[in-house]
Amino acid sequence: MLSPKGNVVKVSIYADDVDLEDNFRVATMATDQLNHTLKIAPDIRIAGHKNPELLDSKGIRGDRVSPKWNNIKTATDNAFKSKLSVKKKGQLAKEDNAFLIIEVNFKPTNANIATFTKQSWSKFKHYKTIDYIIIYNDDKIIKIKREVIELGYDTYLSMISKVLK
Repeated sequence: MLSPKGNVVKVSIYADDVDLEDNFRVATMATDQLNHTLKIAPDIRIAGHKNPELLDSKGIRGDRVSPKWNNIKTATDNAFKSKLSVKKKGQLAKEDNAFLIIEVNFKPTNANIATFTKQSWSKFKHYKTIDYIIIYNDDKIIKIKREVIELGYDTYLSMISKVLK
């Protein structure tokens, strides 16, 4: 399928119909705005098999999450845990390398942004298998690599603010 800018986004004919529209939207945003290729993976329906929805050009598996933002701290915590926690049997828990895509559609107040940034920073540091995270909101998207964690919290905050302001 083609993105709005004419870039190719590969979509498996066995992709999960439930998430296809949202996954295609974020894959086209990543391709067009970040020059980052994402493929939409097949939905394998075997009992106990985990189905990360996306693959990048290096074959790293990732998944998209769109939390309910009633409580920013809890929603952010759950976004990471639901995909990466071994205890919660997350889809990416057994991956050596992974990425996480988070849709942030909460009201971008300073307090909400600060809470999300602190919690996502903490979780990104905790889950060592995450190579990068992609955060998107409406028509803005950003990719934050693990190396940013090493640069410090202020750099991370600056990057998050580009998407949420």
